[in-house]
Amino acid sequence: MKRRKGKIAEDLACKALEDRGFTVVERNFNTRFGEIDIVALKNGIYYFVEVRSISSDMFSSPAETLSARKLERFRKALYIYIRKHRIKRYRTLFIGLDLRQKDPRSTFIYDFLEE
Repeated sequence: MKRRKGKIAEDLACKALEDRGFTVVERNFNTRFGEIDIVALKNGIYYFVEVRSISSDMFSSPAETLSARKLERFRKALYIYIRKHRIKRYRTLFIGLDLRQKDPRSTFIYDFLEE
């Protein structure tokens, strides 16, 4: 169930990115150290995207579901990806989705991962 909701959230996030002029380059880049949900490209800049969603009242916003451990795993996967692909220009992007609503609302937070 959790995996299915995650895929739904990632599909919605990809659609929101494409609607804003991004090209989705890769989904679910995995390393043994962590994962990047979406890698997107816009205007020559790579965006490394973390997608989080909520579907119950346990949290008031998707951002509350990010833990320090998850951020560290994302950071490690990010560094592996940029070294592997020799990427120079990049930003991080958090997309939060509230799935409690019939028409899910997305929140974009750019540069959420401090360097």
